[in-house]
Amino acid sequence: ADYTDDGSGAWAVGTGGSAVGPPRWVDLDGAEHTGSEVDVDGDGEPDRVLDVDRDGLADRALLTDGSQMTGYVDTDGDGRWDVVLIDADGDGTADGAGPA
Repeated sequence: ADYTDDGSGAWAVGTGGSAVGPPRWVDLDGAEHTGSEVDVDGDGEPDRVLDVDRDGLADRALLTDGSQMTGYVDTDGDGRWDVVLIDADGDGTADGAGPA
């Protein structure tokens, strides 16, 4: 599943879940998604999501541009990435991310 930024600046992670199966994601429009690949940064390439603590909720996302890797995390467990997504050109896709 690919995700686009709806302008609010962050994507939420779903609550609840099972340790069995792929991590579940709930985007800001309330649609639930499952799978190990999403386009977190909106670059058109799939990124890998991980459930490190095996609670059924994705808590890590690894992004690569072919030469380097970036990780997004939810360190405080509030269900939101510790980044702010920016859609400067208004095309509905995140242009990049910076510290929250």
